[in-house]
Amino acid sequence: MKKARANRTNLILALVGVAVVLFILDSLTHTVLGWLFLIAFATLAASVAFLLKVYPAWRKSETYRALQLADVDNMSGIQFEQYVNELLKAQGYKTEMTPTRNDYGVDIVAERNGVRIAVQCKRYGENISRGAVSDAVSGKHYYNCGQAMVVTNRYFRQGARELAGASQCWLVDRDALAGWVQSFQAAPKSSSMTPAKAQALAIWLAVGSSVFIVVIIAISLALQAGQTPAPSSTQKSPSPPAAVNAKKSASPSPSAEISGEESRKLVESETRRIEQGDDESQKPPAQRGRSRSSKEADR
Repeated sequence: MKKARANRTNLILALVGVAVVLFILDSLTHTVLGWLFLIAFATLAASVAFLLKVYPAWRKSETYRALQLADVDNMSGIQFEQYVNELLKAQGYKTEMTPTRNDYGVDIVAERNGVRIAVQCKRYGENISRGAVSDAVSGKHYYNCGQAMVVTNRYFRQGARELAGASQCWLVDRDALAGWVQSFQAAPKSSSMTPAKAQALAIWLAVGSSVFIVVIIAISLALQAGQTPAPSSTQKSPSPPAAVNAKKSASPSPSAEISGEESRKLVESETRRIEQGDDESQKPPAQRGRSRSSKEADR
């Protein structure tokens, strides 16, 4: 139940992270500076992830590769479990460490070719009794495994070997463990670069990308400051709001309220006025403004 809840929480966080990343990509990929910032940020993130996650595991693997069987005898129980975990991964197993407390007799769950194995690790100063075998056999059912295994730096007693044979439990004693160690040391390295060189390169990339990000931000701020228009001292008075203009345009004119009968009378009156010579627009400029009575006096 807890594992399913944790998986749902991780899925929700992953979806939120993807949404944030897509939003950032959409906002940054419109300019050249945005692309440069994105590349620098990705380089920084990759370098930090390498330094925090990949490098410690790589360094630990290289340290384990240099160990001898005599060094295994000086390990603590947890260190021995971690070392066996590395040996199993070197053989192609996908491994998962169980909790240090309440592990139900299983320290590692290893899987290869569809077969899950419940592994019990015993770093002892004496030979192993059948109790370790019974713990591994019972724990495999709890972790839904089809096979059990006990790995130790010592040898197994007769009762442990008999119980392992009856319950089909694999036993890895000191001699078999020595073969694992030799195979682990003889395995070819995945890269010619040493962990120290990789760490130095990652640090340089992290520092360089950080400086580059700061430079891009400074350039972006400078460009924005240069594009901001200065306030003008001779600004025109603001135009009336659009709502007022719309209100004015929407208000009907007086002529629009005249009925059809009144319009007809107005046309007839204007026609008579023109015929009688009272239209100022039809007169010569010299006679404009003279009344009808003055005209009759001239006659």
